[in-house]
Parts: sequence; structure tokens; C-alpha cells
Amino acid sequence: MYVEAGHIQDWVQTHEALVCAIPWFPARVDWTSVDHVRVHLDDADLWDQIRRTPVGTHEHAFFTWAAGEPGVIAPLRSIVRDVDVLNWGAAGWRFFCGARRELGEWALAPHDFGAYAGGDHLTLRLR
Repeated sequence: MYVEAGHIQDWVQTHEALVCAIPWFPARVDWTSVDHVRVHLDDADLWDQIRRTPVGTHEHAFFTWAAGEPGVIAPLRSIVRDVDVLNWGAAGWRFFCGARRELGEWALAPHDFGAYAGGDHLTLRLR
């Protein structure tokens, strides 16, 4: 499990993060059929770009490495800032979606999602 890696455990402890198993099973996305935008992680207006997307309307997000494995819920800003740390040692697409507290429970917004496949860009779903 990715959440058991030492660097992930350290990250969870230092970032208001919660390890949890929430049934969200992202599949390979056919980006040709999904309205999306790619944002460069070093852009000066990165957060303005993110806020214009559905996932950017959320304060928290659920980041997952693989279907059926636990992921982490943390502030979206922490996930975006450290997405390369979270993805270290885990090749391929990794997905995150909006998360919010509803009646004391975490609820996911699976249609408000983004993805990272390494490098210097995020791919974010648009409305």
C-alpha cells in the first residue's frame, strides 16, 4: 500500500491529512472526451487557474494511488503543493477529487477531479 511508505507517513503527520479508505475507483480517463485544462505547477497564477475548475472550489481533496487502496484527505493546497512527493515511487496517473465534511462525515465530489502523471502539470476537469 502506498500510504504505508515512509515518506507518505511523514507527509500525513505534517499536513492536516487523514488516511482513509473511501470507495472511489477512478479509471483511466479518456481526456479526448472530457473538457479539461492543463496547468503548469510553476505558473504565477496557478491558484487562479485551479479556482476556475470544479476541484478548485473545494478546500479539501481526496488523493488516491490505486483503486481499492486507502488514500489521503488533506487541504487541496497541500496536495497540489506536494503532488510530486505524493506521487514519488508511484508511476502512472494519480487522481484526486474534491472532498467536504457533511454531517460529520467526509463526502467526495468525484466529478470535481484532477490528475497528475508526473512532471510539471496537473490536468483538471472543467465544467
